Amino acid sequence: MDLIEQFRKEWVVIKEAPLSLLIIAALLLIAMYALFRANLERKNDLIKTLSDQLAVANAQTKAPRMDTGGPSTKPELKVLMTGANIFIPNAPDMRRHLTGLAIDVRVWNTAKPSIATDWGLSVIAGGRIVKAQLTRIPDELRVSGTINSTVIHASQDLSMKTSKEPVGNTVQEGTLLFYVNLDKATVVSASTQLELSVKDENGAASTARQSVGDWLQR
Repeated sequence: MDLIEQFRKEWVVIKEAPLSLLIIAALLLIAMYALFRANLERKNDLIKTLSDQLAVANAQTKAPRMDTGGPSTKPELKVLMTGANIFIPNAPDMRRHLTGLAIDVRVWNTAKPSIATDWGLSVIAGGRIVKAQLTRIPDELRVSGTINSTVIHASQDLSMKTSKEPVGNTVQEGTLLFYVNLDKATVVSASTQLELSVKDENGAASTARQSVGDWLQR
């Protein structure tokens, strides 16, 4: 616009000098071409920038997303009771009040490895839910029960193993020793249910339930 305005101002002089008109006209054309070329280059640069940004956005959309966390990375313990020795303790002071349960257990993890803590057992019998007490297995303990009779050792204590070594997707097996304040006849009743629970390092609980009657029918 400045060049056109300048051209108008100089028009009087240009009319008196045709040669000068041609020169100015040529210069004006050159200036307008330079301006047009500069605008065109700026637009081309803008188009290229937008194209590059679009290509980057498409690449990010198609690229596989990294797993930054979520339910699949949290521990997910699984437990299974495979058998039990239900017995009357040998100690006279325990014999009148308690029943022992040496339960064979398998535990594994379907996600992030974790230690297993807070093992618990509930005995559901006669409409009551009675919590059993987890007890560390001694060096050697002979258990003689209705279902099975055997000797268990401290090395079989699953609660000790899993509190020190994280449980992964490989099944860990062992024995858990509980005592419950119920008579043996009640515990071995076919209608009695056992509910075993365990927590991972985040405090999330997993449970398994077993009917004593199913074991007695084997």
